[in-house]
Amino acid sequence: MRLPLWLSVFAGAVVLGSACAPGSARQEPISSDNAARAERHFALAIEGEPGNLVSLMEGGGIGPGGVREAVQHHLAVYDDRANVRPQLAAELPSTSNGTWIVRPDGTMQTTYRLRPGITWHDGVALNPRDFAFAVTVHQDSTLPIGNANAARAVRAVEPVDDLTFRIEWQKTYPFAHALVEEDFGPFPTHLLEATYLSDKEKFPNLSYWKSEFVGTGPYKMVQWEPGSHLILKAYDGFYAGRAKIENITVRFITSHQTMVANLLAGTVDGTALDVLDFGEISSVKREWEQAGLRPLVVGSPRKWRVLGPQLNPEVANPREVLDVRFRKAMLHAVDRQVMADVLFEGQSPIADTVIPTNDPRWDWVKDVVVHYGFDQRMATQLLTEVGWRRGADGQFVTAGGDPAVLPVWVVGDPQGQQEMAIVADSWKALGVGVEQTVVPQAQQRDRRIRASFPSFDVTSVPVAYANFTLRAYSEQCPSERNQWSGNNRGCYMNPAYDRVVDSLNAAIDPADQRNLYRELVRIYAQDLPVLPMYFKIDSAIFRDGVVGPNVPTPGPSLAWNIAEWDITR
Repeated sequence: MRLPLWLSVFAGAVVLGSACAPGSARQEPISSDNAARAERHFALAIEGEPGNLVSLMEGGGIGPGGVREAVQHHLAVYDDRANVRPQLAAELPSTSNGTWIVRPDGTMQTTYRLRPGITWHDGVALNPRDFAFAVTVHQDSTLPIGNANAARAVRAVEPVDDLTFRIEWQKTYPFAHALVEEDFGPFPTHLLEATYLSDKEKFPNLSYWKSEFVGTGPYKMVQWEPGSHLILKAYDGFYAGRAKIENITVRFITSHQTMVANLLAGTVDGTALDVLDFGEISSVKREWEQAGLRPLVVGSPRKWRVLGPQLNPEVANPREVLDVRFRKAMLHAVDRQVMADVLFEGQSPIADTVIPTNDPRWDWVKDVVVHYGFDQRMATQLLTEVGWRRGADGQFVTAGGDPAVLPVWVVGDPQGQQEMAIVADSWKALGVGVEQTVVPQAQQRDRRIRASFPSFDVTSVPVAYANFTLRAYSEQCPSERNQWSGNNRGCYMNPAYDRVVDSLNAAIDPADQRNLYRELVRIYAQDLPVLPMYFKIDSAIFRDGVVGPNVPTPGPSLAWNIAEWDITR
């Protein structure tokens, strides 16, 4: 049986080879005798230049598909199986050993102890004050900080000694043992605190966030050449042992065509996640394989592609969109397998709910998932139930006798437009007219316009917990009150769903989490606040001979284990 590309990587198919361009000679392996002497150099392509190296600072972040974790480590990290591992922490807090206390009023205390011997890249020892300072910064509403949910749930961070600190939580936070977020830093107090206290306007513009970054990760910043690249060098004092690759050059490349050319020419060795689309990665892979090389492709389902229905009664047009039978009809009418075949050569998995099948939570929810297969007969039956009927020409008309036409919106990316065209073709084949609208680039950042789509919106939902839970949360309905910024763009309102999310946000016991996830998925399946299409696989490609990158599940960053990457040829 031929495994999909992303599953073949997940199953352990690691492939090796050289960086030569097609047709050139294969490089010799690095022998065990000279491996210790050889300085390994690696070039990684990312899409454009980041604003800085901290994702929550405005304009910043070499994000989840990038290399931020090469220079900065956190208390914990997700590994390639979506398990939480201690990173800077010596161990994770738990209720069993008394380091995670949940009080009757919902407040909590967690105790963290750091690994001994961790130093910043300038040699200064990491200490608990660096975490307390980071939380203070991320709680500061006067700074251009993003959505620091974890830090804002904290009442205080209290250092106990040089390695130990306690976190006092204002409310129950179920991920208190998995602090992988930027909002706990750490931030080097000895470098940043004085400026923060004396000049907050200057603070977010410090060169520290870019060319003078000092972190705790396996690599340290050596050079940042604006508009071109940055250079990282293995840090001798890294607490887990020196990284295998000596130098990493991160090249800023905005053109996909240029990135592909650099890969084939051997001037870059690999890409970050989701900087090339599936077709481009497949093309590079084929060329390398035709030359006798064996590239490494890694990827995981990180985005849930959906049709978002307009459920705001003041906006929805036609009104039948508000009827779940209508939404089920239109989902039955989309040939999602054709979509996956056209866009991803059948490699991308069809989505029936927000939890991918390789997520550990899939076993919790799989029996409550509903599969809405391509079924025009069922779609016709459901449309008839809501009052639509076929006219003499075979096309549907509404209960009022008007031609049935559904407006569908999408932002201007080519893949989204392809998806919209496939949806339109499926619905037209059923006998429903479609009015396709590509939101102009000038309006794509206008949140009020984006929330005003009449019928359906082709969009993505990241499979991260905060994204998919808030996608249907009532308070996230965009409105003038929240400056049209809510994640629930279709304004789905369901108090039962809100209660599930509220309970999940406070659930510590895995048994409770299991039951709540099942209820959340059941509501998604039966009420269809979004119409699921497929999981988009965020992929990266590396030349023959690169070993180590591995991200089969949605949790980890590409660089979660970058200190273990190596080049064998």
